[in-house]
Amino acid sequence: MFRTDVVIGSSCRGCASGIEIGTAQCGKSLSYVRPGDAVVWYDIAYSGRAATSCCPAIAFFCSEAELQQWLNAQRPQRAGYRLTLDEALEVGRALFEPGLAAAATTS
Repeated sequence: MFRTDVVIGSSCRGCASGIEIGTAQCGKSLSYVRPGDAVVWYDIAYSGRAATSCCPAIAFFCSEAELQQWLNAQRPQRAGYRLTLDEALEVGRALFEPGLAAAATTS
């Protein structure tokens, strides 16, 4: 999205273990994911503004098992999608890259 490679450090929402993701090709692909089976929960709990509703509920999980355990404990039941890290990168690029590109041309 920023046309540069980055390293993203986060933690699993379920167990708090570290998650690290590196991008390649100026942020257009993933170079690595640790742990390799990490996933993203893309929550659709929209209410008024994405920044204060669904965005804070989007989370990394170190494994499918941690995501499922977290989902099973949620009351009320969460609405959203399980994404691979590749899918999450594409969703992020689709949502934010056009606005960032437009902002870059007006500054």
